[in-house]
Amino acid sequence: MKRKQKILIAPLDWGLGHTTRCIPIIQYLQACGHEVYAAAEGNAAQLLRNNFPDLNILPLKGYNIEYSKTRSGFIFKILQQLPKIIATIKAERLWLEKIQAEYGFDGIISDNRYGMYHKDIKNVVLTHQVQILSGMGPLADLIMLKWHRGLLERFKACWIVDSPEAPGLSGKLAHPRQLPRNAAYIGYLSQFFDTPGQSRAPVKNHFLVLLSGPEPMRSQFEQKLWQQCTALEEYTFTFVAGKSGQAAPGPVPAHITWHSYLGAEKLAEEILNASGMVCRGGYTTLMDLQVLQRPALLVPTPGQTEQEYLAKALSKVNPYFSYKDQQDFELKDELAKMLYLPLRPESALTRPLFREILDRWLNC
Repeated sequence: MKRKQKILIAPLDWGLGHTTRCIPIIQYLQACGHEVYAAAEGNAAQLLRNNFPDLNILPLKGYNIEYSKTRSGFIFKILQQLPKIIATIKAERLWLEKIQAEYGFDGIISDNRYGMYHKDIKNVVLTHQVQILSGMGPLADLIMLKWHRGLLERFKACWIVDSPEAPGLSGKLAHPRQLPRNAAYIGYLSQFFDTPGQSRAPVKNHFLVLLSGPEPMRSQFEQKLWQQCTALEEYTFTFVAGKSGQAAPGPVPAHITWHSYLGAEKLAEEILNASGMVCRGGYTTLMDLQVLQRPALLVPTPGQTEQEYLAKALSKVNPYFSYKDQQDFELKDELAKMLYLPLRPESALTRPLFREILDRWLNC
């Protein structure tokens, strides 16, 4: 009989993508009988409570990153906050030393929280972005790669959330010229792995609009889509605002359904019902779309170099993804393209390959 272990999960709080992709790991650990704790606060903690009402959550302060209001200022706004980021990493280390002395965890799984490693117990860091894109040219990218590898190699293992075969889903982000010494690829992480009905036909002429990302860009995106969708009465739309309690931008016409927020089960149902989606280019969203096999128009958050790279790269090699800039696109033309795509064939990567690697880690 396998020994029951006490595992701490610590997702980064830059948006909810990191927390969301930890959901299948928590589900599997709990199904195997292990005792799971999470380190989180704020929206990340609330998302975990919504999915796991009985989960033990230990409050850990987030990075509380502030975002630029303009595309051109996005990278520089992040760089200005580097001292705060470094201070938060140091604070994580001190927090973990104290918590480990109290709880005695057998292992730690950190999703991009670089201070969450401990010399006395097994620990792993999750990432899909070994190569960080600086937006300032190849030399700056090389410097970022070496710096980031140093952070990742502090952990006993680094799990890369993508396929080992390049380009995978994240291209050069997860397949750089040199990997960390402790790296292993674990495939995708999606909250929708076990969702039934993935091969069913969608509702014709129906589309899902999934809003997310930092303000004020999220609201700007919402307003632009709302103006176009309200005029396209030949289609039906479901809007998900991505913010609990968020009201619609105006009177809701008969061909539009508005939700401020949807849980995982209802969101999966909406994705499967849709002929296609309009959404940001966040990596967790892309993994969910791969698993549920639905096409999407990707409109990256302006200035987020990772999202812009992913959307552009995928649209060149995958007919089920198209890319448009937030400042300039006609939704009607893009929706028509998605209607003529056949159902996507299932891939081995749409199955939970991470479980085998997680089992080996638990038994080491």
